[in-house]
Amino acid sequence: MKAKLLNHTGCMLFLSFFVVSACGKREKTVTDNADAENTSITIVDGGIKTFLLDNEADFLNLQGLKLSKIDGKEYMTFYGRQAHAIYMYDYPASSLFRKISFKKNGPNAIIGGHEFFFHTMDSIFIKTGSGVKLINSKAEILTKRTAGSRQKNGITVISSDVPILHFDNVSKFDNGRIDMIMTLFNRTGEDYERAIFDFESNQSVDEFIQTKVLISNFDEILNVNEERRKRRQFNGLFSRHFASNENSLYGTTPISDSLFVFEGGKLLKTIYAGSPSVQVADYTSYAGIRIAEHFKNGMSISENPNQPPYYVNTLMSPDGDFIFRVLYHGTKPKFVEGKEAAIPDLRGATLIVLDLETEELVYYDLPVAEIDLGIPDNRHVFVTNRGIHFRVLDQENEDEVQFRLFELKR
Repeated sequence: MKAKLLNHTGCMLFLSFFVVSACGKREKTVTDNADAENTSITIVDGGIKTFLLDNEADFLNLQGLKLSKIDGKEYMTFYGRQAHAIYMYDYPASSLFRKISFKKNGPNAIIGGHEFFFHTMDSIFIKTGSGVKLINSKAEILTKRTAGSRQKNGITVISSDVPILHFDNVSKFDNGRIDMIMTLFNRTGEDYERAIFDFESNQSVDEFIQTKVLISNFDEILNVNEERRKRRQFNGLFSRHFASNENSLYGTTPISDSLFVFEGGKLLKTIYAGSPSVQVADYTSYAGIRIAEHFKNGMSISENPNQPPYYVNTLMSPDGDFIFRVLYHGTKPKFVEGKEAAIPDLRGATLIVLDLETEELVYYDLPVAEIDLGIPDNRHVFVTNRGIHFRVLDQENEDEVQFRLFELKR
């Protein structure tokens, strides 16, 4: 494994190399000569962290996986679909702290549950197809709001001209309001990416970050999508990545080397957060990562075995000091016994860590054969102040989930 640190000033790069070996773990760092005395950041293999599971939890499907910090304590949390429950694990102790089981019927019924966040131990917000619900630690519904969703005979109606609000890594409850991301099917560059939802009045009171600010060539993207539609090719949703700390909101896309820094909804600056050695895809190439096969009564969607490089994660450390990005180097076809079609096989992946104070970058070559790196979406990953955790690939014991920690040494 290799860890590298890069300090960039404008377009000039002055690189020096050194290798440090300790405790059998290899580190490699690249620094700016002028700042060599200050470059103490490295990434090391922090080993395996294991959490025991009950018989309802599926280690292959931990939905909404994240670190939740509540009353100063850290919990690894996720939604288990089979159990229809939120699992809370004491992160330092690696032990199950609480299992919040949802009702499937009755006045406290909840459908779904993978979109959630903790405000306090006894105030948990859940986003479902019918809106936003506030529940307590016993899964009792305290308040529910439609959050802009349209209902007809108790069924949610999706309209192409009405934004759908969702929770993401940034969403939190603050002064009666929730910061949410917006999905809009007929989006233009003039539309907005995020909304402030007022929980009491059950309405959005502000929209911010215009699409054309986050994605300057959005009209070009619309043109590519239109041409693909004419050829009956599949257009998936082009995801946005957001992360935040107390001071700023950071936004980017799967094919951008830049982080756009917003304060008060206004663009403050951009920061380079890419890899000089990997050229990420343009949108025309990225739009083809999924393939549609049409047949008489519909179509099937599969992953393109030949995919270009793109980013899959942009995550903030809980202390707000570092942003972690995961860059896929593209895929090649791999044939697996029992399957007719080839599947995508990663050529490589790089972990990029940005120090928000110095804007220095640290690089680490991830062991793609040993950790779960989902294609095209990587969901079995979470970040603590120690570093980033990836689910171990091909673990033998189904009664537990194992995570490989890549630790940040400051």
